[in-house]
Amino acid sequence: MMSAVPNNLPLPLSGFIGRERDLAELRQQVAASRLVTLTPAGGCGKTRLALQLAKLVSTTFADGVWLVDLTALRDPLLVPQLMAQTFGLRLLSNQPVLETLLTFMQPQQMLLILDNCEHLIAACAQLTHYLLSNAPALHIVATSREPLMIAGETVYPLEGLAWPSFAVETAGAPAYHLDPQALLHYDAVRLFTERAHAISPQFKLTTANAPAIVEICRRLDGIPLALELASARVNVLTVQQIAARLDDRLTLLSAGHRSMSTPHHHTLRAAINWSYDLLSPLEQTLLHRLALFTASFTLSTGESVCAWGALQREALLELLSALVAKSLVVAETLQGSEARYRLLETIRQYAQEKLKASTEVSTEWCDAHDRYLASYVRITEEIAPKLREQYQQLWFNWLETENDNIRAALSWAVEQGRIEEGLRMGAALFPFWQMRGYAREGCAWFERLLAQADDNVALAVRVNGLTWLSVLAAMAGNMRTSTARGEEAMALCQTVGAEGKQLLAVALIGAATAARSAGDYATTYALGKSVVELYRELGDMMAVRTGTLIAGQTAMGLGKYAEAREMLTASLALAQAATDTVLVALGLQALGDLARCEGHFAQACTHYQESIAQFSAVDVAHEVAVSQYGLAHTLLHQGHVQRAQALFADSLAIMRAQRDQEGVLKCLLGFAALAAATGQAHDSARLYAAATAHDGNNAAIRWPPEKLEYEHYFGQVRARLPDAECAAAQEQGCI
Repeated sequence: MMSAVPNNLPLPLSGFIGRERDLAELRQQVAASRLVTLTPAGGCGKTRLALQLAKLVSTTFADGVWLVDLTALRDPLLVPQLMAQTFGLRLLSNQPVLETLLTFMQPQQMLLILDNCEHLIAACAQLTHYLLSNAPALHIVATSREPLMIAGETVYPLEGLAWPSFAVETAGAPAYHLDPQALLHYDAVRLFTERAHAISPQFKLTTANAPAIVEICRRLDGIPLALELASARVNVLTVQQIAARLDDRLTLLSAGHRSMSTPHHHTLRAAINWSYDLLSPLEQTLLHRLALFTASFTLSTGESVCAWGALQREALLELLSALVAKSLVVAETLQGSEARYRLLETIRQYAQEKLKASTEVSTEWCDAHDRYLASYVRITEEIAPKLREQYQQLWFNWLETENDNIRAALSWAVEQGRIEEGLRMGAALFPFWQMRGYAREGCAWFERLLAQADDNVALAVRVNGLTWLSVLAAMAGNMRTSTARGEEAMALCQTVGAEGKQLLAVALIGAATAARSAGDYATTYALGKSVVELYRELGDMMAVRTGTLIAGQTAMGLGKYAEAREMLTASLALAQAATDTVLVALGLQALGDLARCEGHFAQACTHYQESIAQFSAVDVAHEVAVSQYGLAHTLLHQGHVQRAQALFADSLAIMRAQRDQEGVLKCLLGFAALAAATGQAHDSARLYAAATAHDGNNAAIRWPPEKLEYEHYFGQVRARLPDAECAAAQEQGCI
């Protein structure tokens, strides 16, 4: 059973048909070889076969079977990051992504499905070779139009489904005497028949239509995608008509074309050509433009991107419905409150070719991409303020779903030098990148865009880009970039007059974040107060409540508890009035820290528990773990040892899953405190030493609550153990 094995495999929406021989051979190859690559022609169902294979062999892999779908990815540099994202790994600035992946995968006995490698072949080959060379229990099944060409690879060429040889089957007998039940033993016939029945429930294989169905299977070489496209027409054409149209359309291609690499491509292209030729001119234009989406899309985004020129917005729903009915667009309507649509990858590539071809007589290619970019700039800028309002979780989740489409828009901005639009989009996406674990990716986009930014880019746009890059770099632990970009933003603000005050207020946020991450609370405090004053003068209350939170946190860092309480309470009130769930949760978390510093543990418990509930409501797992850690310390002071231990364990699990080294070290310090509180001084000393040995800049014990806990509990350990015994225990912990 798949549910008994860790996996992320999608549930199939239709039954898997045939391929018994292929599956039997592939099971043997997976057992004998650690890398098996399926190399089918386009449309042969490589993904479905790989998923079915994974299901059958799942019980032999203790750590599960995992799918990494590369279909929507275009940047080869992001292949390791996408794999890390699949496992929920947190990427650190001081650890290469490959090292993070290997640390996780080296002990794992798992099967990895690396799907659709062909457009990233070099990056996939390099990553696969690296992982297999260093993770001895790892097995990989790759699907690609071409082999990875690395040592140890077993290549499995995948052909179309089996179909009858018409001459053999009808030898000595008229075609209409074909036995329908015997024909159903052929996978191609069975697939066509079952898919046709799903389209038209009255459809069935008979002696009358059997010859035409066999002809369709032969002409389409048993390729599943082509068969499904053909079967989708049974509600408007008889199978005899379908066979006749294929016969007319494929006369030239049936013998092959010298410019094509394999006969399978001819048949698939012919099948798509045939479907394409049945479309109206407006349906064809819509299909071209939908090919810009690298992932699924909604009706509203489809209208925004595609409704221009001859395509009117009011006609788009009908046109899209026609493409869905003709199986050129897949509708996903069973989950969520808004239907989503997608093109099969082969169809998308075909439509892109048609869009490029139209450029020979027009500027359609560039015009369509420019419209795509402009639409996502507008959409993300409209959503940005909603990320700080009542329904922010809805919009965070929407951006998560659209992330691959957003990446495509940003790529076009970088490639075509549309820097101002790209930076505006990045600024709008900043809260999403900040709260959903994309700090490193956000940094990369800002760096690529800013590298091309010149004086033609509006100063405000450049300052925003530099500021948010500074903040994201600080989150990613890259203090050099954070400080440098923050200073660059400040310097730009000095070059203008009246506009400078607004820009300076933005730049100060980046400078304050960089200073706080470096432990410079005095500078952060001063900058935070300046931010509040400037934004209050400018009337930007969203920034006022953020700046007030920063100032309150750093007042606590300086030991100014009364002032910190005043600022944090004010920030919380502003956030609650604005129904800004994330900022409310951060404020409650900070008030919990403050109460813990002052020894008000009952109050701290209340604040931490409320912050956990708020963070959970918007799926900010990392901050849930931070609050759990604070609550655990608080409960420990109150004598609730078992509850504290459970919370430390929960927090550690999240920190480890997100690969947050500083968070893991803090949890180790928490377990050290737990050991000290329960009289296990020797174990506590070992844990303290283990944690601090890996905390080169004391980041884990720099924040006031953590510093106080460390001094309190490690002081107890030193008081209970003789110096020599304490030193010996610490030495053991450092090993």
